[in-house]
Amino acid sequence: MGSTFGSELSVAEKAASEAGKIIKENFGRVAAGYKEDRTVITETDTQCEEIIKSRLLDGFPEYSFLGEETGRIERGERVWVVDPLDGTMNFFMGNPLCCVAIALVENGEPLIGVTFAPILDETFSAAKGEGATLNGLEMHVSRKTDISRSVVSLAHLKDDDSIDNVLRFYGELKEAKARTRQYGTGCLEAAFVASGRLDAWVDLGKKGFIPSPWDTAGGALLVKEAGGRATNYEGKEYRVFSPTGYVATNGTIHDVLLGLVNRAVIK
Repeated sequence: MGSTFGSELSVAEKAASEAGKIIKENFGRVAAGYKEDRTVITETDTQCEEIIKSRLLDGFPEYSFLGEETGRIERGERVWVVDPLDGTMNFFMGNPLCCVAIALVENGEPLIGVTFAPILDETFSAAKGEGATLNGLEMHVSRKTDISRSVVSLAHLKDDDSIDNVLRFYGELKEAKARTRQYGTGCLEAAFVASGRLDAWVDLGKKGFIPSPWDTAGGALLVKEAGGRATNYEGKEYRVFSPTGYVATNGTIHDVLLGLVNRAVIK
């Protein structure tokens, strides 16, 4: 029996690979500017998004499109959600931890997820109900059960309340003896959770915040299909465009980590 989303997955992987070639060509060699929210942007971000958008909509003209850089095109209920270059600051500085992220979403539920790290030459892929792969080989989350032996990565918003919350959360993690990381590329960090390189990734903000769909949609599916969990702060299964917050783990440390998050997020 063939894959339910085989055609979509193939088109997404090819689009990500094509954008990845542009990232490789310009890696560490381009000028950067800043958006209003102080995040970095380069010409490569927009070049990659235009190529990805063209390939996805050529392949599936009935689907909608939502890109971080160029916005939304409304067509059908299914929507492509794209981060053309996640980890732009890393890319700009010559740090290899950057990626292309593509998801297909319907009614808030991710159906496929593709994360391609061109400098590492690694493709993380998943389709709903069909498992997750790394360069075509089956991948799984880690099996750690003890938070004190776990490695937790985090990202956070830049407003004052979010920074206060993340400082509290960092303290909670240290009291629990967890190891911490912050790689600056949430899409790739979720893929690392799915492949067992990290035990958890938390996108931290203030109470009620809605995580960026392009930062979370595909990664949530990768983690779930690899045997982990992706939820909001309340422990409800993650859905795109819905509050509150985002926690992706190997599953076995999930409830403990949620407890730490909810002690920290008080604003």
